[in-house]
Amino acid sequence: MQKIEDLAYKKSHKVISNLRESHHHMVARGLDREKFAWVPNGVSIHEVSAVEPAPELMVSEFKKQPFSVVYAGTVGAANSLETLIMAASLLKDVTDIHFNIVGKGQKTHDLSVLINDLELTNVHLWPSVKKTQVQSVLSVMDVCYIGLTKDPLFRYGVSPNKLFDYMYSARPVVYSIDSGGYCPISEANAGIQIEPESPEEAAGAILALYNMSPEKREIMGRNARLAVLEKYEYSAIARTLESVVLDRAE
Repeated sequence: MQKIEDLAYKKSHKVISNLRESHHHMVARGLDREKFAWVPNGVSIHEVSAVEPAPELMVSEFKKQPFSVVYAGTVGAANSLETLIMAASLLKDVTDIHFNIVGKGQKTHDLSVLINDLELTNVHLWPSVKKTQVQSVLSVMDVCYIGLTKDPLFRYGVSPNKLFDYMYSARPVVYSIDSGGYCPISEANAGIQIEPESPEEAAGAILALYNMSPEKREIMGRNARLAVLEKYEYSAIARTLESVVLDRAE
């Protein structure tokens, strides 16, 4: 398999990845850097605009929260949601801040046990919603959280679809991922980037956003949506891909 990979780098006219920093690995395996092109994941404006209301009970509970933090997506081992729960434990005396995990997965039971063991009343587990309901959930939140574990693979960049859903919602994002030189939230001034698996940094970032004026959070949110529309909307990605494949300038 290694021989096939190396041969592909040498013989291909173009090499495309949705991981922006993966060229570092590829060049080390013999790729001519000029052949590499980054084409990220993104969002369809049609899909994120076709919004269905989220369950009424869920939304009404969200609206009761003075300040709400949300993770919406698969509850898996790689998502490092224990970090978010431990951050909630550190902030349990700030009674206005509530943490919401919307989704299900292999770690749901473990997280429920952890929440009970820590006797946390500021963390709430919610069932999954349909893709068309995600924006309805995000629209009533104050901050979105995304995290991953300290996997060396992520230093080549990441491209999780939920990140672009978050950014389109125009909410500031706490980005708890070490994705090497790829720093989408910091580059767009759309939230706060922190070290992964650090409850202390997660708590600090969330507290900083809580203490920030609504106007500043709104600016971060607008920056996030603008970045999606300019870089990560499917029509923009299609133009990039067309340029790469046809080998001509946009």
